[in-house]
Amino acid sequence: IDNVNGLLPMLSQTGQLTMAEQLGRASLAVARNLPGLDPVIFADALANLATVMGVEGNLSESFRLFNELEAKAAELPAEPLFVHSLNAGQIYLEHGLLSDAERYLSKARQISESNEFEPYLMMGIFNALGRLAADSGDPNASIRWHEEALSILKEHGFESELLHAIIVDNIGLAFATKQCFR
Repeated sequence: IDNVNGLLPMLSQTGQLTMAEQLGRASLAVARNLPGLDPVIFADALANLATVMGVEGNLSESFRLFNELEAKAAELPAEPLFVHSLNAGQIYLEHGLLSDAERYLSKARQISESNEFEPYLMMGIFNALGRLAADSGDPNASIRWHEEALSILKEHGFESELLHAIIVDNIGLAFATKQCFR
């Protein structure tokens, strides 16, 4: 199960969604029948399949799986719960489901306020919150969140020109939106 959990994101990123879905369903079926399975491994199986289903556009199945994952939240350490909430928020954001995206991204943000996470995870939440604010018509909040992401990028010395360009572009889009609605 753990090996499949590690494989699913790679399959999804390379566009092999049918194979990812099949492996994800098989992994989850096995996980459901293993008593005493580590809750994090089970949660990863749920979240990975929910993510694949969301990327495929099967949002009802994705919602169902993420809701099942939420019911297990009390059993999870902070970092996996943060990552699963962030991923769910990003999927719903991609599909324009802003209230669902906000629910999950707010949960991820709340978790991050009382925990210390890797800088790239914090950049991810700030960037997602910036996109959510932009899509919700709040360019000022979008600028603040993207500037927070940019601050982490600079503070921790990430050498990625692509990340820098994406974040700066997002800030520019938010400023342009703000100017259009003056």
